[in-house]
Amino acid sequence: MDDEVQLCESLKELFAAEKWTVDYVHDGFSAIDYIMTDTYDVVVLDIMLPGMDGLEVLKHVRRQGSTVPILLLTAKRGSSDTVTGLDLGADDYLTKPFVPSELIARMRALYRRKPNVYRSHVISVGNISLNAATFELSSDVKRIQLTSKEFDLLHLFMSNPGYVFSKETLINKIWSLDSEVMYNAVEAHISAIRKKMKWVGSKPKIVTKRGIGYVLEA
Repeated sequence: MDDEVQLCESLKELFAAEKWTVDYVHDGFSAIDYIMTDTYDVVVLDIMLPGMDGLEVLKHVRRQGSTVPILLLTAKRGSSDTVTGLDLGADDYLTKPFVPSELIARMRALYRRKPNVYRSHVISVGNISLNAATFELSSDVKRIQLTSKEFDLLHLFMSNPGYVFSKETLINKIWSLDSEVMYNAVEAHISAIRKKMKWVGSKPKIVTKRGIGYVLEA
């Protein structure tokens, strides 16, 4: 595991030099949590992951409808895992050890092939809408301004209704891996969002799943 952690740190530095924003995790279950937020342009997925291997992660996210370009990292050239991965929906693969410049080139190619889907400034769930241009939450009768973090959190929930986010995932996604934000900060922001949702008459609600996390139920 120490070698894998070092690889992640090295790749993060490599990608940062390209001015790319990077998240990384070390197990298959966390990988699914991150990929299904649908906020990534390209995913680099190692087949050798603890908890759930990369092929199982790939199978799961493709079944759930994720179309994000995925590049598999494999340990052996010519491995049957490579064929299986491509059959399961991987877009490309690279064998370890690899030349960093080749990884960068392959990721750029995947990004260029990604469909240029228009994303509206406004997303809606139930009777509420979230405006990315104004940071406003609105219903048919009322609207209210959100803070930056409130917007980021609610945007994540509204982009993934029915998906349960743990506090750890919310902290890592909204406050970044380098933040020292505590769980009570997440709770405070969720409470503030709930009050504003109630004020505009929102039918969707952010529900607490005890011991698991939070989910937006429409």
